[in-house]
Parts: sequence; structure tokens; C-alpha cells
Amino acid sequence: MQQSNSISSREKLLLILKKEGPKSSKNLAKGLGLSIMAVSLHLRSMHKQDEINFKVKFQSRGRPIKIWHLTEKTNHCFPNSYSEFSLGLISAINETFGDKAMGRLLDILSKNNINKYEKSLQNTTLEEQLHELAAVRTEDGYMAHAEKTEGKDEFLFIENNCPIKDAAQACSAICKKELEIFNATLGKAIKAERLEHILQGARRCVYKITVI
Repeated sequence: MQQSNSISSREKLLLILKKEGPKSSKNLAKGLGLSIMAVSLHLRSMHKQDEINFKVKFQSRGRPIKIWHLTEKTNHCFPNSYSEFSLGLISAINETFGDKAMGRLLDILSKNNINKYEKSLQNTTLEEQLHELAAVRTEDGYMAHAEKTEGKDEFLFIENNCPIKDAAQACSAICKKELEIFNATLGKAIKAERLEHILQGARRCVYKITVI
């Protein structure tokens, strides 16, 4: 999804649900700066097109509320790095050269990404470096950001989109390499571990970043 000054309310709604996860119509209206009635019209239209769905949340008081979330039909609205080409390339490499060749190729790609990300880390503190890394990953389509946790020297690195999801589903080694890239980029004194994984059904990928 390309952002611009003329971004529509529908596109804003999709971005909020993608970045922040399931929300009620009341919270969506607050985020968009629109009335609940106006947001409800968008939600009904998008629900008819199977772009969003909802789960009913029961409350101790008052009526149940609908919590809206995106469906897989909206995947095309967000960065997806040449899915069809990537899948075809993975299949061709495996069929022609085998798993070892794919492994060597992933090693080269990982090294290139590590070099790219290391060059983007200009600051000295881990928190600043994570924000810099998030900016670069966002340019690559991952819609990333970093958050400080309550733990000492501990952060969460969150990616709300996976532009290589289809390729990663076809080649599980890609996700393993992604984790290796984080650890190599941030250095030996830092440990990155995956807490949530889009390919395992999570809404986003979340990494815990810890000073060791």
C-alpha cells in the first residue's frame, strides 16, 4: 500500500488494523478522526468485500462489541516483494541445483543484507540502532518499529508485515536466515529471539532483543 497525502479513509483503516491489530469501531473512529457512524459505513462495505471480519467480545457490562481484523484478502494491499517471481526462482533453483545451492544463495543474500543494515546503524545506543534498523526494514516492506520493554536492556522489534511471506512459506530456511541477520547485525553482545511468527499464524513477527 502506497501512502500519500490523498490516502483514503479505507486505506488509513487498513493501515491501522495492519500496524496495531484488531480494534473496535470506536477505537478505529478515534484513530481516524471520524465519527463512529462514518467508520461503520466503511466497515460494512469492507466486510461485504471480505477484506475484514470480526470477533464478538463480551463485556461484563453493556452489549457485546465487534472487534475487527483483516482477512488474507488484504495481503495484496501491503508490500509483497515480487511473490510470483520469488516462488518461481526458488522452485527452479531447487529443481536444478538442489538444497545446497539454495543454502549458498541464502548465505550470500544474508551477507548482503547484513552489510546493508550495518551501514544504517550510525548511533551508539541499542535503542537508537533498533529505530534505525526499523526504518530500513520498513523501507523493505516490513512495517517495522522498536519498543522498550519494562525489562532492563530489553526491547521488542516488531514487524507488522512480511513482504517475503510466500517465499518463506516455500523455503523455511529464509526465516532462519532472517533471525541470523538480526543477530549478526546487532553484534555478539546482543541476542535476538523470535517470540511471534507470521508463518505460524501470528498477526506479526516479534523479536525480543536483549543485551547479554
